[in-house]
This record gives sequence, C-alpha cells and structure tokens, in this order.
Amino acid sequence: MQFQLSGRHHDVDAITSAMRSLDAGAKVMLDPARNHLKVFASASAEQIVVKLRELGCDAQPFARDLAGGGGCGSDGCDCG
Repeated sequence: MQFQLSGRHHDVDAITSAMRSLDAGAKVMLDPARNHLKVFASASAEQIVVKLRELGCDAQPFARDLAGGGGCGSDGCDCG
C-alpha cells in the first residue's frame, strides 16, 4: 500500500517498528523528498494510518489502495 505523508523529517526506523507491530514481516520504503511511503504488510490501510498517526504522521492512502486494488506487493500489482 502507498501513502502520502504530510510534514517532514519522518523516521523510517520508527515507521518500520510501528508497522512490524502490526505484521512482523512488514517492510517499508520511504521517499522523503516526495513524502511517499510504501508499506508491504498484511495490515489494512486503516490500521497503518492509525499507527502512523500515533507517530505524529498524517497519512493519506492513495485512492487505489482504499479501493483494495493494485499496488506493489499485492495480487493486483500494476507496476512496470
């Protein structure tokens, strides 16, 4: 799933730890220049947003992730 983060100075280690509290095998990729976060986890978008807000990150899932389709790491991957 992909998320747009607001603000700056996001701590990728803290985000990774928070995501792993939802899914021990979770992986994250952060593009700090674009405030773009990719999360590879079994957790729902809603669960991820709650954890990010606990860290002080306001996050908005990309529309296709809210609809449950597409995105890297999903069965409906439309990358490349």
